[in-house]
Amino acid sequence: MHAHQRRKGGEVPYVSHLLAVSVFVMEQDGSEDEAIGALLHDSVEGCVQHNTSDSRPSLR
Repeated sequence: MHAHQRRKGGEVPYVSHLLAVSVFVMEQDGSEDEAIGALLHDSVEGCVQHNTSDSRPSLR
């Protein structure tokens, strides 16, 4: 899904940033949950541009 996606304003692969932040958290003695959070921190923002569907689930 993200194979050819790049970070905004550059040529850095999207997934490289997520992995780098996760590694940084672990190097700073972060917990497993924090490392997972680091992996996911841009995932929604990074995927929004690819979601063109109008069939979003209702949040009731």
